[in-house]
Amino acid sequence: MNTYHSKPLGPVEAYMYGLKSRAHLHHCLGNAAFPVDLTNLTAARKRYSREVRAVTLMPFFIKAAALSYRANPAATRILFQRFPFRRKIVQFDAVDINIPVTRVVEGEQVTFIGIIRNADKLSIAEIQEAHTRLHRDPPEQSVYLQKLARLRKSSKLAVGFYHWLIGRSPAFYLKNAGTCGVIPMDAMAGGHFFPIGPTSAMFGIGGVGDEVVARDGKPAVRRMLQASLALDNYVVSGPEGLLLTQTFKQLVESCSFVDDELQGALDEADALRKTA
Repeated sequence: MNTYHSKPLGPVEAYMYGLKSRAHLHHCLGNAAFPVDLTNLTAARKRYSREVRAVTLMPFFIKAAALSYRANPAATRILFQRFPFRRKIVQFDAVDINIPVTRVVEGEQVTFIGIIRNADKLSIAEIQEAHTRLHRDPPEQSVYLQKLARLRKSSKLAVGFYHWLIGRSPAFYLKNAGTCGVIPMDAMAGGHFFPIGPTSAMFGIGGVGDEVVARDGKPAVRRMLQASLALDNYVVSGPEGLLLTQTFKQLVESCSFVDDELQGALDEADALRKTA
């Protein structure tokens, strides 16, 4: 005899479904997949961990994505509805990165969208701190988990109004969501991950592993990231998306932004010694 288990869709599930439903209704998704050589970044991470603080690879990906969005501001355009049946495209100035986070709280697995505000202006260490707090802040100190707790007490009608308003008010949207995204899939051993979300551009951080690639006409083993980009092709053109992927790839492979930050820290330390 076949059996099954079901439960009603609660306010939290309705909230998360609404974010994905927004992507489905308003986004004409285009996807790109591209490899990124992490050889230089792996060395840069070790140097940064020695000279500044211990960091993972994720803040480097977030920083590179944020700088890519800043260099290609068309990626922060988002489609909104206008009363009664019209639409408008809004381009945001801020580079606020959406990061999906899954945690276990009181024995229950929960997922929320965390936001790293003005990520392009933060140091790698600051991004690492913000990312760590998203994953480790106690529930009573996490604004996102507190929001989920309030949602559990809300009605689905209230959740529906929230999504109605976030699709029409850029100011309300900016208060509650980021303007672009980085979607990691940490558990992947390899392969690409194609994200979907409420913003018009999202980098997918897929698998990382050693691969044999051609370098100077010879086979070489390199540490490679399988990256992807999902974008709303209605508001972000194909050439604009191509520039976005090229910028991200160049930043990660060259590590120029890491070198600039480390050199800035050295210059600041030298200035302090001279004034002491």
